[in-house]
Amino acid sequence: AVVSTQSTGIGSGLFVLGMADVVYPYTLRESLSFGALISAVDPVATLAIFQSLDVHPTLYMLVFGESVLNDAVSIVMCDSVINFDDSQSTAIAIIAGVGSFLLKFTVSSLIGVFFALSLSMILKYGHLKRVP
Repeated sequence: AVVSTQSTGIGSGLFVLGMADVVYPYTLRESLSFGALISAVDPVATLAIFQSLDVHPTLYMLVFGESVLNDAVSIVMCDSVINFDDSQSTAIAIIAGVGSFLLKFTVSSLIGVFFALSLSMILKYGHLKRVP
């Protein structure tokens, strides 16, 4: 929710400023794709401070996981906006865009869960101490 709000705000703000000749005039698609890309907040500084302050590992993992999820949503949103089909009617194009977003997000999440579970099983049952 936060990412979509930020990207929509940044994108529509850039579009309106372009129409007012304050900045270079971009199309709505260009503005929204830029907003989707720029809205992903990179918490490198926050995580570095957490590490130096030796915060609880759960807090560190939560902030790190949230940043990875924000990055993934931002990439999928940008791709959905770029592939938005202007030739269709507005309602059909919006439904197709939302469907594309949900499909990419779901498949990406399932792939991530599959690899995470596979790696956890390998690490749990792999007997890595015996193999050099």
